[in-house]
Amino acid sequence: MSQSAKAVVSTSSALSAHQVAEYLLEHPDFFYQFPHLVEFLQVPHPTTGRSVSLLERQIFQLRERNQQIQTDVDSYIFNATNNIEIAKKVQGFAVSLMEAKDVQEAVDIILEEMKLRFAVKHVMLHSFEMPSQGIVGISQLGLTSKWANAIKLALAPMKPHCGMVELEWRKGVFPKVDTIESICLLPLGSEKVWGILALGSEDNRFEPHDTYFLKFLCQIMTAKLEALFVR
Repeated sequence: MSQSAKAVVSTSSALSAHQVAEYLLEHPDFFYQFPHLVEFLQVPHPTTGRSVSLLERQIFQLRERNQQIQTDVDSYIFNATNNIEIAKKVQGFAVSLMEAKDVQEAVDIILEEMKLRFAVKHVMLHSFEMPSQGIVGISQLGLTSKWANAIKLALAPMKPHCGMVELEWRKGVFPKVDTIESICLLPLGSEKVWGILALGSEDNRFEPHDTYFLKFLCQIMTAKLEALFVR
């Protein structure tokens, strides 16, 4: 190190590291005035702990930041692509439902499309009230059961519920399946909930998240089936 450099970096015995740090914070242009000092600075490497130059440390940080940006971009692209695929499925489902000639065909389409188009293994369509006509595929939940009444009270129109539910609810909604891990309940009804479409998974597929597409499914199914329960 040159004598001039030593003169700049030399400090009195009373000068603490804290004071040096404060000085540098107050004078961010310090290394603009003395750029030759940068090459003498040694800092710990963030992963190995060995001493490296400040420039090496900056290069490492830039690479790390670039990797994080790339990870974020990849995540955005994945989510966008995933949303496009979901939108296509929802659109296809809506078209099929609109083409149903009657309510019975609409119910058949709902149950079939959920299994085939959306790859949901366990699908049940339940009502809390008696429909105006008999429809194959809709099972009525007796509200004398505490769990059934609890589900109805817990749900609100157009507000899907996804995730883990109580064992009693799981057994009630899917009475013939013991392997359900997570459930998505789609409430049906515009003014009040008169039914639910229950989707069951044997893993944690259904977790609380953005429910935009699920709300749309509630809307189109309600529009097609509501005449059965609202008179």
